[in-house]
Amino acid sequence: MGVEIAAIDDHRLGLTGDVETLLDLPARAKTDGFSLAISDGSLIRGDYDAQAKAWRFDVLAEGAAIIAIRSDEAGDRLHIAWRIDWITLACGSDTLCPIDADAACDTRQLVLDIDVRKAA
Repeated sequence: MGVEIAAIDDHRLGLTGDVETLLDLPARAKTDGFSLAISDGSLIRGDYDAQAKAWRFDVLAEGAAIIAIRSDEAGDRLHIAWRIDWITLACGSDTLCPIDADAACDTRQLVLDIDVRKAA
């Protein structure tokens, strides 16, 4: 079945399908945009179109999923035809930095902190 992602309003994204949840967007997402990283390897950019008063999506990196974007007057709907194990949301243009960026200038907001636990 997959997952469909669409804006509910100016500050929330609704996920329906295999995953049912709401993602709150930070206030600055409306001016700075946001990015979604998906477990299949896809990277999606979301930007607010102030003229149309709607959210727009762009696929920046294609993973294993088949991704379709459908647009209407209410904004874009993103359909992901793949099983999602995880999805992350980060706000701002600094989340999309090249890997070879200078570490001193690294202001990315996606931070991975893994806590290893052993089973008893």
